[in-house]
Amino acid sequence: MKLSTMLLSIPLIVVPLALYAMALSFGAIDDGLLSWTTPAGDVTSIRRSDCIILIAIFCLIIEVVKATSMKAIAMVDHLLSVAALLVMALFYFNLSGFGSASFLTLVFLQAFDVVAGVWVSIRVARRDFSIPGAL
Repeated sequence: MKLSTMLLSIPLIVVPLALYAMALSFGAIDDGLLSWTTPAGDVTSIRRSDCIILIAIFCLIIEVVKATSMKAIAMVDHLLSVAALLVMALFYFNLSGFGSASFLTLVFLQAFDVVAGVWVSIRVARRDFSIPGAL
């Protein structure tokens, strides 16, 4: 198996996870990055954790698209996604600084990736193998 193929199977949630860990090492995760006032007079503030969650949502979209692949590496991708979910849950419960609502959102996004990836793979397999009665 080529190295590039193996690297593609790494769950993209590691990017926001690494950003979260780096942001924690630089200080509070909920520090504001920028803010502006809307024409209605409301103030919108963007925090570090908000940016990380937006990046995680973008990574989730790519992961769901990756799940449509029927290559042999797809199973490895699913297993690594489950492993990432378990590691993130352990971080949430056991490491200081990871017990925030922002990180819990990242954990739930990863859980969605695991469920969606398996579900999409099953649907693609049913279609590809023309199983009678498949939707």
